Amino acid sequence: MKRIALRLDRLETRLAPAVATWDGGGADNHWTTAANWVGDIAPNPGDDLVFPASAAQKVNVNDFQNGLSVGHLAVNGFNYQISGNSIGLTNGLSVDAGAGTPSDVPPVLSMHIGFSGPKAITASSELTLAGSLSVKPGSPLTTRPRSPSAVRLGWTN
Repeated sequence: MKRIALRLDRLETRLAPAVATWDGGGADNHWTTAANWVGDIAPNPGDDLVFPASAAQKVNVNDFQNGLSVGHLAVNGFNYQISGNSIGLTNGLSVDAGAGTPSDVPPVLSMHIGFSGPKAITASSELTLAGSLSVKPGSPLTTRPRSPSAVRLGWTN
């Protein structure tokens, strides 16, 4: 039997982004509090962030350092009020709050959002962006509302 020599080549380090899901189970409403995330692990840069309808705390604050860069931001429930430091998105923003009741309030994002990847906002339910948005010059921002009033932008003069 002939022996075969095997050779191993070292590849670059590859880190796959994780999905961090908010559960609001901590003693406060801060993003840096690990107990507020499923598995009690706070998100890392590059992770996708999900805010589901089932979370215990819907009012929460991004207290990470200004400009935290994450992948995708998904808000999947009513009554969310998300504020705090600026955030960078490399893979867009989506909102799908589902069917609500008359007392439910559409999600409100009150922070600066910078888009550095696919610059899409997909909304199948209403969303209020009360903070500021930035995109690189020459890069269009695409909104894909599934109803005429799904994305509402607020601004000041």
